[in-house]
Amino acid sequence: MGTPKEGAVTWRVRINELPQHYHRGDSLAELVRLGDGRLLFSVAYADKTRLEFESEPVRITSNQRVEILANWIEPVVVLEINGEVLDPYVPGRPPREITLPEPPPLGPTALDHPDRLARCQRWIDERQSYFATAPRRGANRRPKDIDEQCDDLRTAIASIEELLTGIEGGKLFLAAYLAGTLRALVCWADSPRARPTYNALLLRIANVGSLPLPVWAVADPIPEPCTVDHPACVSGNFAHLLQAEADEDLMDLQEWLNTTVVALWDAAAGEERRVSVRDLIAEISNTLGGSHYDPDTSVFGETLMKVGSGNTSYWLKFLGGCADIVSAYSKWVLDELHQVGAIRRGSR
Repeated sequence: MGTPKEGAVTWRVRINELPQHYHRGDSLAELVRLGDGRLLFSVAYADKTRLEFESEPVRITSNQRVEILANWIEPVVVLEINGEVLDPYVPGRPPREITLPEPPPLGPTALDHPDRLARCQRWIDERQSYFATAPRRGANRRPKDIDEQCDDLRTAIASIEELLTGIEGGKLFLAAYLAGTLRALVCWADSPRARPTYNALLLRIANVGSLPLPVWAVADPIPEPCTVDHPACVSGNFAHLLQAEADEDLMDLQEWLNTTVVALWDAAAGEERRVSVRDLIAEISNTLGGSHYDPDTSVFGETLMKVGSGNTSYWLKFLGGCADIVSAYSKWVLDELHQVGAIRRGSR
């Protein structure tokens, strides 16, 4: 008898973001929500081994994030929601109620919050320091004035809207180009000299007016480390204009871009790998060809792309959420600069 198959994966998602799946090595784990609230977890291996667990019906009181842990060692599967172990399905049994905290009361938007400047000041200062270093220019090139750069931002906004429409219409290959556009708008290098091609357009134009870019998001969505025994944790840490959950903090857009969205155990390196929103955008752009086409590819990037939801990548959904917030803030920055007379026209 061989070694029993075992593993674990955690998803921190809203219940309406199911189904989810996770691909690791020769196994594919899937989590599906059935119509009456039952959760069906399965893990299939290349040798045709398949483990399944069908839970009792679950009723969750609100659409806030929950932590779903699947843990298995052949032939046993354990499924938990927020630390509550779910029982196997028994016909006729009433659903288990899982009570979540009430969502926070409706307050000011992040852009109207009285603390927005204080919460974003560090990143306002970071942007001023970062863009104080003029990029190197080649021969026969001139700097663009601010209105020309704002025209570029309007073009990017229009591109995002068209790409999102195409993706929603089933043209999933456009995801690479959406990631490439987002990379050009919000991805920066640790030093402007380190990656001169990372000259984030939205951040650069926001810096012209020393503008804050406040959003609501969770500061540390994956606090526990991954291990060889618990190799994956996924968090749908979207940024919001309005506070959506009690554990969200007011922070700058760049701070959110640095938060972790997935932690994976890298077996080849023997260590945990954490991927931020910024990393994810760049990885999707590079792996799928949104920025350039390489003769090789990232093995880790391929693994990352296999963490998914249903028939389309989970990260495609996340990328769409990133695009919505980046597009909205791009328009806001243009309108703010126009209002103070710094540029010719606003977002329209």
